[in-house]
Amino acid sequence: MRFCPRAQKLTMNLLQKFKGTYSDILLFLVLLIYSFKSSFFNQIATFGYIIVLIGVTLWIVSRYQLGDAFSTLPEAKKIIKNGIYKKIRHPIYISGVITFLGLTLVYQKQLFYIVLLLLIILQIIRAIIEEHILVKNFGKEYVEYKKSTWF
Repeated sequence: MRFCPRAQKLTMNLLQKFKGTYSDILLFLVLLIYSFKSSFFNQIATFGYIIVLIGVTLWIVSRYQLGDAFSTLPEAKKIIKNGIYKKIRHPIYISGVITFLGLTLVYQKQLFYIVLLLLIILQIIRAIIEEHILVKNFGKEYVEYKKSTWF
């Protein structure tokens, strides 16, 4: 059985855009399944799950739109200005914080609140470093982009 060349090309493009993220998605699913088994349900935990789903959805959309410009270390491959990046410069960092906030509400453990605070600080530092690199490589173009977006 042969696939339509157009469908095959579309599938390969999607896989290419998401390369390197399969382990992240798998890790998230494992954590989510584990949290169902190890937590009790109340209004706060339920609200936490909703926040987790919002954070993960934002992360998936952001990661897809970033495509091959994605990297685990701050780099300046290109400026992405479409989709969610039209309004937010660092949606992946924000989605990570949102997701962990949701998990913090699910587990309701003091350690999670401390880790959440550290994660926020880490993401701010990562964004600052990344922005220095982008300004250095793209100059005025990035400065103008930065003026029209939030974090």
